[in-house]
Amino acid sequence: MVPQDGAGRHNPAIGNGNPHQDAAGLYNAAPSDLRPEDKQLLVDHFEHLSRQSVYFRFFGAKKRLSDEELTRFTELDFVKQVALVATLGIGSEERIIGVGRYTAVTHDGGSPTCAEVAFAVLDEYQGRGI
Repeated sequence: MVPQDGAGRHNPAIGNGNPHQDAAGLYNAAPSDLRPEDKQLLVDHFEHLSRQSVYFRFFGAKKRLSDEELTRFTELDFVKQVALVATLGIGSEERIIGVGRYTAVTHDGGSPTCAEVAFAVLDEYQGRGI
């Protein structure tokens, strides 16, 4: 079930093309949900990660996201699988600058007892408060 916020695709406060920086140069972007229609935005995000960032996120080298991964990463139930993104608008285009997600993990078919968590932030925004 995808949350229905009624306010458009992503948070309008961060979709105006201007990264919001405080006096220390930290970015202030509010999270929004990752949706099935964000597949191409997620591919673009992945393609702009450095090899090191891809390695840290996926624990190995990876050249592209498979169709199966794009489906798994964007078609979420928002109970056992949740993903939030930080976006910035560039002209009339949005750009994902950070992704955070968790997937609840069950053992022996029981209730979830823990979760796998992953983050990927574009290199130029790392260490800047995203």
